[in-house]
Amino acid sequence: MTIALKEIRHGQAFTDAARRINAALVVFLLFYVVIGLLQPNYLEPAGAMNFLRRAAPLAILAAGQIFVLVSGGFDLSVGSLVTLTVVGGSMLTANDPGNTWWAIAVLYAIGLLVGLINGAVVAYLRTPSIIATLGTLLSVNGVAISEDERRKAEDNILGMVVRRRQRGHPDAEIAEDLDCTIEELQQRFPQQP
Repeated sequence: MTIALKEIRHGQAFTDAARRINAALVVFLLFYVVIGLLQPNYLEPAGAMNFLRRAAPLAILAAGQIFVLVSGGFDLSVGSLVTLTVVGGSMLTANDPGNTWWAIAVLYAIGLLVGLINGAVVAYLRTPSIIATLGTLLSVNGVAISEDERRKAEDNILGMVVRRRQRGHPDAEIAEDLDCTIEELQQRFPQQP
């Protein structure tokens, strides 16, 4: 009888220890080992640094999301805000390294403004955070996508002019076609006041 009780206690100790192990950490280590076996360069210091370099922005975002989740809220707008900052950063810097610092300041201000709007809607209007941030997600994503589409349309117009000049079309014909294209562009993407 005492032997059976010792075995039960030993089994309980094992299950208690197994419950304390973080399953996500076990899965991460398993993936890390499997990838290391399939790609040995991955386990070298340069591969590890490359992994950490790529994971750092996501780790920072995850830390912010943990703060929101622990406080009992949801923030669905983070992904669209990342999209907006990527598109906005490429537009503001315009491939000029001298524009980097002020562009970073502007992007921080945009992130702060979106966060303040989300916080104000949740705190003062008593809107559930999942609903407020869903609205922000759609709004911010719409701004980012419409601006990206506008830039693509401008690139297409410029490409059309260059191609037609290279083919020897008269400038008057190009200007006439370009006027039509600009009108279409203005109808599709009206200028904001």
